Amino acid sequence: MTRIPIFPLEVVLFPGEMLPLHIFEPRYKEMIRECDEKKQPFGVVLVVDDGLAEVACTAELLQIAKTYPNGEMDIISVGRRIFRIVEVFEERSFYEADVEFLHDEPPPRQVPSTALLQLYEKCHHATFQQAPDLGALTKAPAISYYIAAALPLELAYKQKLLEMRDEEERRHSLETNLARWLERLELTNRARRLSGGNGHPHYN
Repeated sequence: MTRIPIFPLEVVLFPGEMLPLHIFEPRYKEMIRECDEKKQPFGVVLVVDDGLAEVACTAELLQIAKTYPNGEMDIISVGRRIFRIVEVFEERSFYEADVEFLHDEPPPRQVPSTALLQLYEKCHHATFQQAPDLGALTKAPAISYYIAAALPLELAYKQKLLEMRDEEERRHSLETNLARWLERLELTNRARRLSGGNGHPHYN
């Protein structure tokens, strides 16, 4: 069992995903200073209706990019290891938790299916009007995490992916869900074009 500081956020962090943050609350300024001094990770945990998600990902503090006169900070962190919360402690100004680290089933072949690649390309282009970096995708430790981090998918679905311990299962889930998501996205974009581009798309 390992005890780590916990940072509740409306974010699902995946291993390998970069996470820049602006730290302004006193308790989290204290937490980040301590993580920097001890070279200790902190847990980025999704805030849900009944509290905190049970499964989350640690963040490694890579850099305090800027410190403001009032002590606020801009930091750069990266997702590292997935864990399950065993017990939460409120003994300090910020939450801490005893956690157990989780491990995936042995990974499948690195190259994803053609269907998943095509869906990812189409979704990325429909969202950002540019093609994704497929070279970076195929070099990612877990392709499913890379794709999920790159697209503005619903937080509840990202959390569901984070809780799966099998890469093949995550890829299959992404194929199914991206197909539906792309259909809705294309309908939204088509409606925007017909209406002269007014309004903004809403992603569910």
